[in-house]
Amino acid sequence: MQYDYEISFLAVGHGDATLICQTAKKHAVLIDAATAAPVLSALSAIAEVKAIFITHWDKDHIGGMPAVINLLTSKNNKDVTVYINRQYPGTEISERFRRTLDEGIEDGTIKTAMAYKESPGQVELIGGLFIILWPWHWHKDSILNYKDTNLDSLVLRFEIATISVLLGGDAKGIVWPQIENSKLKANIFRFPHHGGSLSTSKKSWSSDKLIGEVDPDYVILSVGIHGRNHPSKEFIEAMKKHPNRKFFFTSKGTISLQMESKSGDISLRN
Repeated sequence: MQYDYEISFLAVGHGDATLICQTAKKHAVLIDAATAAPVLSALSAIAEVKAIFITHWDKDHIGGMPAVINLLTSKNNKDVTVYINRQYPGTEISERFRRTLDEGIEDGTIKTAMAYKESPGQVELIGGLFIILWPWHWHKDSILNYKDTNLDSLVLRFEIATISVLLGGDAKGIVWPQIENSKLKANIFRFPHHGGSLSTSKKSWSSDKLIGEVDPDYVILSVGIHGRNHPSKEFIEAMKKHPNRKFFFTSKGTISLQMESKSGDISLRN
């Protein structure tokens, strides 16, 4: 079978980096980059990066991004759109990343765009559709808290023919009930917040509830070998309640799934 897409959940330790590639053209979209080396290695096989999505500005999601932007500059890539939200925490890595973005904009390597549900909402890239499910920029029930960047973390959906992929960023349990349920169903689910506990209040969804609503065939957990109490007991208990789903952890290495978009066939790349 000829697979036309491949999605790689890169082993970057305690953090996230996901690469979705259209295999024929070797065009790709990158979501986050926790550390540089494994991401740069994966990008070496890519002909062109078409866009980058930043879920939020925590170090375990942007730590390797300055090196990624520098690589694009050295390869003379032009007009790569970097989609970001309004977070600007005053951390050392966020300041360094901001400077790298400014340099990339000046030399024409990249351009930036906001990433919100209402604008742009959705973007056509690499033959598929990327849909921003969260956050809202202006919303009457906004739960934005500048001290907790996870509450404003990007939740992203990728659709190509019969296959859908849901990327949960670090969105907490209180976020998920505010997302349209019909948009949550997905074949592949990158579970949020490295398997940390989601249920913190009566309004929050638990790990079990979220997996049930998404109803995925594959659940991917991006977590390091020493996972800082991740995955949580809540997530481990949820796994037991869903024995028919396939769970994979990046602590065991990069997870690459090959996809045939028309038939919906998905297989683990060996």
